[in-house]
Parts: sequence; C-alpha cells; structure tokens
Amino acid sequence: MQRRCKMKDVNVSNFVRAETDVAIKKVYDIVGLGTWLHNRAPTPIDQQNVIRMNRDTLYSGAVLDLSKPATVIMPVSGGRYQSLQVINQDHYSFAKTEPGRYELTQENVGSQYAYLIVRTFFDANDPGDLQATNELQDALKIEGGGTGPLDILNWNIEQMMVARDALNTLAKLGASNVGAFGTKEEVDPIRHLIFAAAGWGGLPNKQTIAVLSSVENNDGTPHVLTAKDVPVRAFWSVTVYDADGFIPENDLGIYSYNNVTAKPNADGSTTIHFGGDRDQINYLPITKGWNYAIRMYEPGEEILDGSWTFPKIVPAQ
Repeated sequence: MQRRCKMKDVNVSNFVRAETDVAIKKVYDIVGLGTWLHNRAPTPIDQQNVIRMNRDTLYSGAVLDLSKPATVIMPVSGGRYQSLQVINQDHYSFAKTEPGRYELTQENVGSQYAYLIVRTFFDANDPGDLQATNELQDALKIEGGGTGPLDILNWNIEQMMVARDALNTLAKLGASNVGAFGTKEEVDPIRHLIFAAAGWGGLPNKQTIAVLSSVENNDGTPHVLTAKDVPVRAFWSVTVYDADGFIPENDLGIYSYNNVTAKPNADGSTTIHFGGDRDQINYLPITKGWNYAIRMYEPGEEILDGSWTFPKIVPAQ
C-alpha cells in the first residue's frame, strides 16, 4: 500500500527518495513483491515507465521487501551480456554480471525495499534471438523476501515533476554519468541528484559509462557520428530521445543502434546518421529538441580514466 496520510512534499533533499519510491510502486502495482516483470520485447514506445530507457537490452524488473532476506539467482548466460542491478530507495546501487546466488538484506542494500533491474542483451537484427533472450530471462529466480504490503510515503507527484523537469534541463547542457550511479561512497552528490531525474536506474560506472547530451542545433538539422575501436568489453550504443527525455515514436520503428545492430563501414568504423536522408546507412529519425545517450557497457580502463572519449556528433556535411 501507499501511505494515504497527508501528502508528502517533495524538495531538493528528498527528491531522489520520491523518484525511487514512485518507480518501486509502478512495478509493485503490476506484479507485487518478489516477482519478475519481464519485458519480452524492447520496451513499447507507449509504455516507457522511466526516461531514457535503452533499446539494446530486454529489461526484467522486480521489487523486494527486505524485512526478510532474499536471494537472487543469476543463470549462466553463455557469453551473452546480462547484468543484475540492485537499487535502494535512495537510488544507491551496485551491479553483478556473473552467474550465481546473491543474498540481499536490508543491511547490504541500505533500505527496506529494493528495485531490481536485469538487462539482457538482445540482437534486434537476428529474428531468432528473441526466444533465446526470453529463455535467459526465465532462468532468473528470486527466493525469500518479505511479503509486504508495500508501505511507502504518499509523495506529491506534481512537486516531483517540477523538480524532475528542472534537473532534466541541467542534464541537457551536457553530462556524463561519471559519479552519478553506484554506492553512496562512489557517487558525487550533485550528479547523483541530477541523474536521479535525467537517467534514473543507470548502471554504476564500472558497468556502464553513459554520456547524455544534445547538439547545439537540435531543431532537426542533420547530424552524423562515426566511431571506431571503442574500448568496451561488452558493447556500445546510441539512443535518441525527445525534449522530455523519452523515445519519440516514428514510422520506421528505429530508435537506436549499437555496434552489433549497426552496419559497419568498410574500414570497420560505424557511422550513424541523425536526420536528413532516410535512405542513409544507420539512419535515426530526430525531432525538435532531440538529445541522445551514448552508453558504453563494461568500459575499458581508457574510458574509465578519461584517456579515451567517445567521438562527437557533428553537423552533417
């Protein structure tokens, strides 16, 4: 349940808790506690629960009540990327990418309720890949945990949206997720606050480096990106969003590319076109006010220490 006492005001100090509690309640209202909610195909454009979702992985989510310990079981993935992220109510998190049994308690998570996100790689270019991805999702297991009911504050959603919009505006000026996600000891407080609005549920830096930004002329002017030899152990991707941070629907049904789904150039590089001629290789439609996220999964040390940076998106010639 959600506490139906006096509505709780949202301010700078508690925005992160409010945003996370609201995300927790969305999953709870659908499947309750300790049950997986699987996206069996890429997130439907008209069902985006949080902003700046990706289209490279299939999401599985669950909410745990850690008034009693719970165990999450990660299956052997056969080399396919799959990560388990555990988020507490203050949006501090940690992630695991190895198969095994992970015991979660209120002490090691940091709050009574935990939001789980599992990301499983999906190759949109391979029609047979969906079944294999779904089978790996089905191999995820949860044991134990409290039975509820959910007991969270009745947050003022209108105030939360005002705060979210303000923080999103800051993020559009250009922001890396370095220091935004992770444990309380790992994050930078300012980036942690901004990204709770601009990229809620993002993976810690050791798992993913994400760059959120927009181009100077994001009024529909065509742009282009070319990247080569990106130092990642898993994969990298580019996703386009609208002015509010959601993926805008288009008639092509194309919203992102990664280094698996994009067609490479002869020299091994990858070029992605934003707007312009729809017949161009790796074309992505854009809208007025568009912005983007570049995600680098399992980044190498060159990315983590800043000695390698992702190429810029530039105006098309």
